[in-house]
Amino acid sequence: MNGLFACPADSRGPLPHICRVGAGLWLLLLSACATLTGEPSAIIVARGITVVPLADGNTRIDIATDVAFDFGSDVLRPAFSAQLAQVVKPYLQHAVRVACYTDNVGAPAFNLDLSQRRAGAVAELLRVQGFSTAQMAVSGYGEDNPVASNASETGRRQNRRIELLITAKVP
Repeated sequence: MNGLFACPADSRGPLPHICRVGAGLWLLLLSACATLTGEPSAIIVARGITVVPLADGNTRIDIATDVAFDFGSDVLRPAFSAQLAQVVKPYLQHAVRVACYTDNVGAPAFNLDLSQRRAGAVAELLRVQGFSTAQMAVSGYGEDNPVASNASETGRRQNRRIELLITAKVP
């Protein structure tokens, strides 16, 4: 068990694996579970949503923006709510930092505003799903902090992202 998923004893073997997500819920993982040596690895939990256990004990949930929003929009897609609820359920007693980013297409001021509105929409969804506002820090960074080159569509797609950093339990 790596905190979120119960993985089979032979999780170092070839993929895919079927892992238990929670009470009666199972998930086919196309990515690796944590190894038996305790080394964390990214876990793809749905198309565009990846859970990344970090070496410092925190967890980062990476979400491709197109899973949650239409291009240029700050209105959440209806299916995203259920997807996110399953992923964040184990962390309802933790602090969470919501960070949204865009690519560099369009005016920087528009991208910053869009990322801030998207971060607010995700935070509101998390509040509805059980997080208190005191547990959350919310930021939109626009096109700052790219994780890939904006020179290609693939890179721009990677830069349009939502990151949820799950930290310590809130007392």
